[in-house]
Amino acid sequence: MLLLALCLFTSCASCKDDGLDRFEQLIVSTSSSEDEGEAFANAIYVVIPRSSGFELVARAQLLADAVAEKTGIATFLKYDSEQTVEGTFEILVGYTSRLVTKENFSTLRDGDYICRYDRGYIILGGRTEVATVEAIDKFESDILPGASYAAIMSKDAHFEVYAEHGIDEFTLNGYPIYEYTIAYCKESYEIADVISKYVKKNSGYTLSGKQKDSYDPQMSRCIWLVLDPMGDNAASIAARDGNIVLSAPDLCGLSLAATAFASQLGEELSNASAHVQIEGSVVLSYTTRGVDISFGFVDNTGKKDFALLMAIADAVNMSKSDLICFYPSKNSLVKHIELNCPTTHTYLAVEIENDMTVPVLYNSAALSSVSTERRDGSVWVNATANDGKIWRVRIYDSSKKGVTYHSDEIFVLSDLRLGDGNIDRIATVKYGPQSEKIERLFYGETVICTKSETVTEYSGTASYCGLLSLEIIERYHESFIILKDTLK
Repeated sequence: MLLLALCLFTSCASCKDDGLDRFEQLIVSTSSSEDEGEAFANAIYVVIPRSSGFELVARAQLLADAVAEKTGIATFLKYDSEQTVEGTFEILVGYTSRLVTKENFSTLRDGDYICRYDRGYIILGGRTEVATVEAIDKFESDILPGASYAAIMSKDAHFEVYAEHGIDEFTLNGYPIYEYTIAYCKESYEIADVISKYVKKNSGYTLSGKQKDSYDPQMSRCIWLVLDPMGDNAASIAARDGNIVLSAPDLCGLSLAATAFASQLGEELSNASAHVQIEGSVVLSYTTRGVDISFGFVDNTGKKDFALLMAIADAVNMSKSDLICFYPSKNSLVKHIELNCPTTHTYLAVEIENDMTVPVLYNSAALSSVSTERRDGSVWVNATANDGKIWRVRIYDSSKKGVTYHSDEIFVLSDLRLGDGNIDRIATVKYGPQSEKIERLFYGETVICTKSETVTEYSGTASYCGLLSLEIIERYHESFIILKDTLK
């Protein structure tokens, strides 16, 4: 027995490996957890798009916490605009700016989402945030339970979930629609947005967009929105250089071309397989409609001011506008506006509380009808021109009700801003007594102000009168506005 024990000791002592004998290695390999091996990464980054909404940010943070708890590796939430550190592992969540994300998401439609391992990344999510949140839920239930300190996901593990769509295939001039990019300039962004929404609503595909100041024939497979000042009041749709080019001298014509283009797509989108073919060039003629509107502002302390009364008379008689709208004014001053109404104009009045009235004067030779109403804390003026175009003016009467902007109106304000930058401010003016000027703001998304000028202005110590004339033309063609409202 002593001899046997000596042999066993000699055998074990001669089998060393990195400071551990085989007996000790056996104990380590069978009793240690898998987390005590080598980590597959120094840190993990959950990367989301910089433009992510609150819901996606919050859900991605919960994912990062869950990954850290399961793997034992520090996990951080990052935007795709932020740098990551070498030696870390990235889970790309949603439609990030990474090239590998764009390549994997290019064929996805609204409601589709995937989870794949590609070129050292986990690609997780879909083109929309709703689909991406659903992908995160599925990842946590199906993939994450198998994660460890040594590996987060097998390279063979994956899932693809595809939503049901009414159309199976959609091509434009022989290429899948998702391969096209909408190229637009700063002014035509809204038109590009409507085209993108139209394609998405009818096929589920989300087209990429790229801002370009001018047409580049080297870029192919694009839907170009080109403003061409030499267009001679004609819009066109053409197939050129492997692109679809929509062009016009102004936004009104360009929006008409966009509507006609959407109509061509719609003719094929009613089929299960849509194959749209555009060849040559189609010219669309149109005319841009406009109106001259004046806006008056008048007030005093209640004392008689003959200079102010003369200024009111001058303002009404000097205006050449077909439509003259005054901001809410005292009844004592409104009667002077009515007395000085030109014979070419018809007088209307909308009474509001506190002895205030909104006077409206219109030229019946240029406007076939004008109606007024008071609702939603505002006075609305609907003027129908002889060509059938309806111009809607909304004057805020400073009531306590909330303000909701409507895209098809010219909105006049004096004490409230509508988030400048999100809504187009077409004109600004300041009128008031000598001691303090009051800023007036004019908003309109479907119109452009080509000219603004003060017709007359008077400033007393405690009274004032000002009349601003605006030349307004329609920004977008009427057919485009209908299309835009349909997509809301």
